[in-house]
Amino acid sequence: MGREKQFDVQDALEKALECFWAQGYEATSMSSLLGEMGINRGSFYDTFESKKGVFLEALRRYDQKYRRDWLHGIKREVSPRAAILKLFETVLEEAMGDRGSLGCFLVNTALEMANRDPEIREIVDHSFADTRAFFSEMVKQGRKRGEIAGGQEPDQLARALMALLLGMRVLAKTSADPDDLRDLLGQVERLLDG
Repeated sequence: MGREKQFDVQDALEKALECFWAQGYEATSMSSLLGEMGINRGSFYDTFESKKGVFLEALRRYDQKYRRDWLHGIKREVSPRAAILKLFETVLEEAMGDRGSLGCFLVNTALEMANRDPEIREIVDHSFADTRAFFSEMVKQGRKRGEIAGGQEPDQLARALMALLLGMRVLAKTSADPDDLRDLLGQVERLLDG
């Protein structure tokens, strides 16, 4: 029978997520990670097994909490066109906010590690494919409602929207001029208008 944990695993995982999100995988030392998580080395290895193990859990948690749950929420709250625009407007707002330099943990990870680690690549690829599917679904529904112009096939438009989203995320991370990010939002509106 396993011993009861002397710390809140979910809280420690959230702190690990914040640490990796701010610093990236390679720049996060074990000592800084343990300090942020507030646990000792033995508890860490008993619970998460390795730095990569906790990183994978943190990345999955981010994907669920900050991307998947959020997208499903806006799908239910607003019209298809408004859902697409809300996603881009939120990226713009985040870029202008206090945590704008953090960027998107998934995009940061894709740039840092996805080409070197198959497990990480799988999480990132699944996340990006799911976001493209969100765009495609919103385009199809928006066309049925007359909110989004015809023209490009929904999957082609979804790929273009995904490319704009990733570009916007990278520019936001690198402290781009806010006007450049607003121009990208305008480009999204033009794509939706046909």
